[in-house]
Parts: sequence; C-alpha cells; structure tokens
Amino acid sequence: MKYSALLILFFAWLVAAGRVEDPLVGAVTACPALQTQLHALRNDVAHPVSFCKYYVRILRTRSPVPGVDAKKLVKACQCLLKQNGITVPKQKQPDESEPTTSSAPLVCVDEYKVAIRAEFKQPKPFCRFFGALPRPISPVPGLTAKQVVQGCKCILNPSSTGRTSTPASSDASSTTSRPSPSSTQSTATPARSGALTTEISRTAGAVSSAAPALTSDLNGCRYVDDVTATVSNTQAATTGTATFMSFVQRYGSVLSGSVPITATSLAGAIPTLAAITSCASIQAAAQNPDDVFEGQILMNVYTDLSANTWGCIAFANTDPEPRTIQITSSEGVGCGYIFSETNFMTATA
Repeated sequence: MKYSALLILFFAWLVAAGRVEDPLVGAVTACPALQTQLHALRNDVAHPVSFCKYYVRILRTRSPVPGVDAKKLVKACQCLLKQNGITVPKQKQPDESEPTTSSAPLVCVDEYKVAIRAEFKQPKPFCRFFGALPRPISPVPGLTAKQVVQGCKCILNPSSTGRTSTPASSDASSTTSRPSPSSTQSTATPARSGALTTEISRTAGAVSSAAPALTSDLNGCRYVDDVTATVSNTQAATTGTATFMSFVQRYGSVLSGSVPITATSLAGAIPTLAAITSCASIQAAAQNPDDVFEGQILMNVYTDLSANTWGCIAFANTDPEPRTIQITSSEGVGCGYIFSETNFMTATA
C-alpha cells in the first residue's frame, strides 16, 4: 500500500512538471476532492477522456475502475471533461431501442483481448462491467461492442480456445475512435501498463470494424508489457532479477532529469522487445537494488530518429520533491516506452 500511494503521488508530480499536455493535470487542480478518483482513473485507463465521454452518456450503477464507485467515477469524469473544454452531456436512461450486443453466441478472439489489455490496466473488472448488461457502444479504441465481448471472453475465461482473427463485422456504428499517426498526442499504452498512463489521446479517425491484430499502435510502435532482467549487479555484487512494469507508451516524448543511472544507445536494428530487455539488463546491473522498494527507478527506452538508434536512459528519483524528472516532447523521438522498476529479487543460495 505504501508503495502504491507513493507511486501515485510521484507520477502526479511528474506529469505536472512535464511540458507535455496532460488533461488530467488541470482536472486534479480544479477538483481537489476528486484527486483520488482521478488518479485511479488515470492509472487504469489509457484514454481517460475518451472513456469518460462514453461513461457519462447514460446513468451508471456499475464502475469498471477498481476502488471507485459509479457515483464518484461519474463526478471525476465530468470534472475531467470540463477541464478539457468538452461539454458534459446530460445523463440519460439507457435507450432500450438501441441495438445491443449479447455475449452468448460469441467466442474468444485473442487479438481483441490485446486491445482491451492495451486500454485497461485491470481488464477483468472492466470485462465484468461490460458483460453485466448488453452494451451497444464500445469504449475500447478500434473495437466494436461485439469485439469487446469477444476479447473479454478470452480475459474472463483464459482456458477458452481463442481465434486469432474474425470476419469483418457489420456493427461499425459501435466503433470508437483511435488516434491518427499525425496526431501530436501519443497513442495507446498496453493495458497492464500502469500509473503513468497519461492521456495518450487519442482523438481521431474512425477505424474499420474488421479490426486487424492490435500488436502495434498507429505509429507502428509495438505494444509492450512488463519485462524482467536477470543480471549480476555491480553495486551489490550479487545476481538478481529486476522487474520493470510498463507505465506508458508515448510517441515523441522522453524522460529528462538531472543525473541518470544509465544513459546509452543501442543499435536501431534491434527489435523493440530486445531493445527494452537490453536496457533493463544494463539498468539492473548498474543500480542500487535498495532504491527499488520505494519505486524510485524509472527507465525510458525510445527510438532516436536522427541517429537511427534506441535510446536507453534511467533515473533514480531520491529527492523529497520528485520534480526533477519530467516527460518532455521531442521531435527527434519516435516510439517511447517508460517503465518503473517494481522489484529486484536477489538470488538465494
């Protein structure tokens, strides 16, 4: 609990300090009584503004965000929308005349599971929410309501035999928006990517309801989950396994700070996952293992477009006021991935 609380506060400060537009910063400032709910929303949902448009359109009694009830989530969403200059719609009763999606005849489709995990850090609570009633509209970018049900079948029943593709659907009216590659804002992060999931928004053109396999975002950046690295640590003179939790995938942005623990470049031809794992190994070998337990280690892996290399940088945030590390925009940065180290387990004899 201590780690989670510190981490949530830290990332609130971090985003506020950055020069990247983050709609939640204003929302937290304007709605102090809803800070906890806003942080929970941001922590769990990759596209909180888009999700809130979906959520507040009708009266709700259920919430997909763990720890936040429906009443509080509605208020948090209303605050967030107002801070982004979006008119808050008057909530209405669900229109029973709207076409809805029944989950009964649908089967698990693996590629839709990937999209749901890319949108919700905790996909099971979302899937329980979505499956509690027939839903006509999808809050998941790139998926129709029917496709969400198919992805949720994989999540709620992992033993299901999933298909890797599905025929084109006719329910395109349920399709939500995804960001265009030319957008200056970033695209979706993996669903399990946690607290620093900033407003990767995440506005723009409609997507075909046929929905291809969602292994990459529209900038061509691969979705990446948590990574581990087993290394010989130089400071502790021991072998340990470090776990890095994915926080955000943000195109065109990079971490900056004072003195990094690690700062190096890797060959641009290395595949995404190999580059991230290599950076994690370099970082885990150089760090102080004791820093992990307060959630102080941040790692950033990104493509340096000008040098055609991967950048690998990590910071230990030990200041009482953790505002020296920022997320900054850079035209020379392509795909960017930010991780927080959550554990360093030393080997036992």
